[in-house]
Amino acid sequence: MRDFNEDYTVFQKALKIEDPWYVIDYELNQNDQILDVYLDFKRGATFACPNCGASHAKVHDI
Repeated sequence: MRDFNEDYTVFQKALKIEDPWYVIDYELNQNDQILDVYLDFKRGATFACPNCGASHAKVHDI
């Protein structure tokens, strides 16, 4: 049996998380019945600018 803690593809498939995003970790709080899924994106990925909509914008802090 595969180690569920190391294989995050089940989350990526279930939540339809697409490249360049990927799951880096998760936390399951059974008492409160809360599942937190943590995402990151591949280095060098580009996105649409949230202000002007231009494609292929690099990620940076303002």
